[in-house]
Amino acid sequence: VYILLSMTKTVLITGGSRGIGYATAELFAEHGWNVALCSRDEKQAKAAAETIQMQSPTARVLGFKADVGNAQDVDTMFAAVKNQFGRLNALVNNAGIIHAASIFDLTDAQFDEMIRINLTGLARCCRRAFEMMKDSGGSIVNISSLAGIQGTEKFHGFWGYTASKFAVTGISEGLAVEGKAYGIRVNCIAPGSTDTQMLQQVAPGMKPSTTPMDIAKIAYYLCDSEKSGVLSGTTIPVFHNDLK
Repeated sequence: VYILLSMTKTVLITGGSRGIGYATAELFAEHGWNVALCSRDEKQAKAAAETIQMQSPTARVLGFKADVGNAQDVDTMFAAVKNQFGRLNALVNNAGIIHAASIFDLTDAQFDEMIRINLTGLARCCRRAFEMMKDSGGSIVNISSLAGIQGTEKFHGFWGYTASKFAVTGISEGLAVEGKAYGIRVNCIAPGSTDTQMLQQVAPGMKPSTTPMDIAKIAYYLCDSEKSGVLSGTTIPVFHNDLK
């Protein structure tokens, strides 16, 4: 049993209790990976893990309370993942927030919170993942946004969010270089409008055709070295074809 557990790959997914993160956790568990997921809401994290565990009984799925914008939470979570699973093969940095407001209305506190969670927290998670992966290699997938890609359509009020997501795209390219010596691949997905609760909060009534599972499949592809091979330092933009 120990040999089987030690051979089973482990993924950590931030913001894993709903939306893209939840779909990603579901998919990895379906493929037999051990899954650690986190949410700022402990109840949601545990409930999501329990549901996915029931769907994929052969996987081991654990939910953790962690605000990636809180350094202590991140350190505690990575220590728990190491303690519970012994290894980390993949990290999907999905946690993120949006405050939509004009240049006149977005407060300093709201801007700072987006940077703290969308960028600084993500960077800390990457650093902790590098520490766990440096001897055996691994894959990191950062979820950016079409908002973080030059030349794409931008929306009123999203300027602060756009800044944070450009930074995610940039950090992914930079860390891909850092990871070369350790066999750690770092890639980025930049989804357009995706049918999630977060989108409904900022754009009520919008019903994009892209689903969380569409993005999850790309994340899984990037984390499976047999599928994506040596791919690193790339950003995959996901444009939607229609709005229902």
